[in-house]
Amino acid sequence: MRKARGNSLSLPLENAPMRCAPVNEHGVVLLFGEFARAHRIKIEQIRSGFPDCIAYQPTADGLRRLRIEFEFRSRNFADHGHDPKDCDWIVCWQHDWPNVPRHIHVIELCRNYGIGFNVWLLHGSPRESFPVERGGCSPAGQAHRQSRPGDLFLYCWSDDWSDNGDGTSHLDYIRHLYVVSGLPKRAKHFACGTQWYAPVRPVCRLKEPLFATDLVHHPVLKSSHMVNVGRENAGYLNPGDAVTTYWHYIKDLIIARNPAVRTRLQKYST
Repeated sequence: MRKARGNSLSLPLENAPMRCAPVNEHGVVLLFGEFARAHRIKIEQIRSGFPDCIAYQPTADGLRRLRIEFEFRSRNFADHGHDPKDCDWIVCWQHDWPNVPRHIHVIELCRNYGIGFNVWLLHGSPRESFPVERGGCSPAGQAHRQSRPGDLFLYCWSDDWSDNGDGTSHLDYIRHLYVVSGLPKRAKHFACGTQWYAPVRPVCRLKEPLFATDLVHHPVLKSSHMVNVGRENAGYLNPGDAVTTYWHYIKDLIIARNPAVRTRLQKYST
């Protein structure tokens, strides 16, 4: 079974039978056992064929039969070619399928274990400005397909004319933070490949931005996938993926330089 990508995977879980977040569908099945007990759901069968599980949920009218499919990410349901007519629930770790059929109820287990959001480092638009277009959505190409409501987008901008003190003439920096307010959608008609956009709301604009060199010189962040080591690439960041594991370090750096945003960032703690 393939491991999933994304940096929430190594985060510790709160009050869970697993020490850390699951990395595949097997972990989802294990955590569902605890979820089922807490919600008085009786499991009749777990099997290798589709759907994965048959269970019964108590209702005012008696027991309701549930056909349940386990997925690490809800989008995998469509990727695996399952027939939606034969499923009532998808139980997953992350819900990232905007077009899930309306009759299917999605249980996103990460919400139950102290991991309410992911943090993504993304490219900003060519010029520094709030990247929200009409309708409250990010421009195409400035959202991650695996993001979900409640996630944070950190937008990375570039300055090709500054000198960062290390002899380089290029310097990336983080200026804007946005919260995702809806599931991402695919933008059409892009020759360069699939582009994604998502509804977002502004969290804050940093008066003092966080520079690539701040991360390069940090004792922990310097070894992360976000930064480039080496003199010739010291001013560059590597946007495009989740940075949730490092968020508390990034947040501390942001607040140290911008004390005024402390209150706004209090709710975004992992």
